[in-house]
Amino acid sequence: MTRGFRDWRNWSGSAECRAAFFAPPTTEAQVVVGVPAAACAGQPVRVAAAGHSFVPLCATEGALLTLTGLVGVVSADPAAGLATVWAGSTIQQLGPRLRALGLAMVNMGDIDRQGIAGAVSTGTHGTGRALGSISTQVDGLRLVPRVTCAPGYEWSEPSWRAVDDGRAQPVPEVDLHVVAYDFGIK
Repeated sequence: MTRGFRDWRNWSGSAECRAAFFAPPTTEAQVVVGVPAAACAGQPVRVAAAGHSFVPLCATEGALLTLTGLVGVVSADPAAGLATVWAGSTIQQLGPRLRALGLAMVNMGDIDRQGIAGAVSTGTHGTGRALGSISTQVDGLRLVPRVTCAPGYEWSEPSWRAVDDGRAQPVPEVDLHVVAYDFGIK
């Protein structure tokens, strides 16, 4: 997390802000430590993936975490029809990564630039009358469960540092129901 103002705007330019603290985490540890560090510094925390929303969901004058550095498939279980993906992955980025594993998302909309965390959080819909929104594909979420300013978190510049106190924290991942990528097309 870096101090100093950082300008941010969504993809269409309809929402923008000047965040006082900015963090582009690329590891689990940076998210797990960064959220409490910002809160303990008295900053409201907002999270952006691709910034595809038309409304100012991510705009803040406090701390802005962008998940664009957390991309890809963490694990996959084709037999169970599940894949765990990083929350910053766009739907476009997940397509080829899942396909390489012989998998695909159950349903997607016509816009694939959305981050999966944003698509799940805002009720983005797929296509097809009998298919639910992308959030209906979620089997589980791993979140930063609590924010505490108790000893164990330490603010440092220019990056975060975890002080080991034995506490385990979940990481920002999304478990998705997936299907086999085999439509009989060769």
